Amino acid sequence: GDAHMVAIDDGSNTNYSAQDGPAFPLLHAAPLDRPGSQKGGPYSHGAIAESGQFATLSVDDDGTDLRVTMTAYDWTGAETLAYSFDTQGLTSSYGL
Repeated sequence: GDAHMVAIDDGSNTNYSAQDGPAFPLLHAAPLDRPGSQKGGPYSHGAIAESGQFATLSVDDDGTDLRVTMTAYDWTGAETLAYSFDTQGLTSSYGL
């Protein structure tokens, strides 16, 4: 969506299916230089609706496992939110 914020959810609030349990992790990546606004939620790791924010998504592959890291920063480069997870042993109806 068009949310001008950084926000992270670990999957505990993103299950929109008929099955129980956590779903997919969520990263809202940035308002960048636009005014902030908060939408949706709740977000397990918080939401920050201020201008000057951005986020990165990093995927590390060691050949047997993927490690995904979502990190949000303010305009100075200071980390404001972060969440990491790996896919080893992760199963779902979505094919992971």
